Amino acid sequence: MRRLRSTIYLLILFALLIAYAWIERIGIGTQEIRAANGERVDVRDGDTLLIGATKFRVYGIDAPELHQNCTDATGRSWPCGVAATDRLKALMAAPGAGCTPRARDRFAREIATCRTDAVPDIGRVMVSEGLAVAFGVGEESDYLGEEAAAEAAKRGLWQGHFERPRAWRDAHPRGEGN
Repeated sequence: MRRLRSTIYLLILFALLIAYAWIERIGIGTQEIRAANGERVDVRDGDTLLIGATKFRVYGIDAPELHQNCTDATGRSWPCGVAATDRLKALMAAPGAGCTPRARDRFAREIATCRTDAVPDIGRVMVSEGLAVAFGVGEESDYLGEEAAAEAAKRGLWQGHFERPRAWRDAHPRGEGN
């Protein structure tokens, strides 16, 4: 009986190793994102990414921080920061991905309009889907209409309760889950 159990454990271990090797070979979950210029894209959170060595902040939006949680309509917590990050990754994985700088922020990031062949303004999509809020100087932003529509439709962040990303960052300085 003990020998049979050992054989079964070895077979399971072998099957897991084969499955892992197969997943690595075909690239599930590890596929690199490449920009149209061939450089590697590394999405850091829902509004920040690197293309090659250049750090970009997506123009006109403020997305939840990676470790930020929100509350849905039923009061349950959900990882809205992860959802925003995953959506930006999915958008940037499409053919023709790239970012056009518009300005530079105080952290030396390029503030840029990011796009793909199919999506001319990724920031607009993120706000429209409720995975980011409109961001601008004072109350001015190019995406206030999209934010109002997302709120009215209760999409993404607007489905329940959330703390605006700026307020969340202020309450959770770097090193505190940020």
